[in-house]
Amino acid sequence: LFQADDLKMAYQITGTEGDVVHGKWTADYKFHGRPVHEESTSTFTVKDGKIVSHHDDFSVVKWAKQALPLGPLAVFADTTVGRAVITRLMRFGIKLAEKKLDEQ
Repeated sequence: LFQADDLKMAYQITGTEGDVVHGKWTADYKFHGRPVHEESTSTFTVKDGKIVSHHDDFSVVKWAKQALPLGPLAVFADTTVGRAVITRLMRFGIKLAEKKLDEQ
């Protein structure tokens, strides 16, 4: 996400429960030239002042319909198979981005 073009982000901490911090964030950016508006909720577990776990919850289907040129295949995005394919594509893209960062 931090490699995205024209990135604008906002976040808000919405509550805490012991070592768990809840928040929400939005991001607006371009993914290969396509505008994306992403909304997510996050949960962090903090121990000794450090984040030891982090989980984001967002709609992979909403993201894909904005970020990917699905065309007529968009109707299949919100199916079990569609979500699985999109998730694998996202993981593959993340690995490519991480590899690119390692090479820099």
